[in-house]
Amino acid sequence: MEVLSLNNYIEVIEYKNINNSFSNIDIHDFINKCMHQFISRPYKQRLDVLNIEDYYLKNEGNFWGAIDKRKKIIVGTIALINKEKYGIVKRLYVK
Repeated sequence: MEVLSLNNYIEVIEYKNINNSFSNIDIHDFINKCMHQFISRPYKQRLDVLNIEDYYLKNEGNFWGAIDKRKKIIVGTIALINKEKYGIVKRLYVK
């Protein structure tokens, strides 16, 4: 029996490195599609995603993207905001 590792297929990349392959618009579109398909939310501008550096990184938070290495597409995102001594997961989407 073959054991498959997610490391062979999925790579989680910090935002500072994800911009080499994907723009904020790509990330924004992925999140909008997820929200629309899975929880029927309408498409709209998500200002935190359009301004990841200002909203998350400059406020001691972080943002990561999960990338399907074979298809070279975004398959997940997670955003963390800093609130005093603890972090709060702000956006988590997985396709």
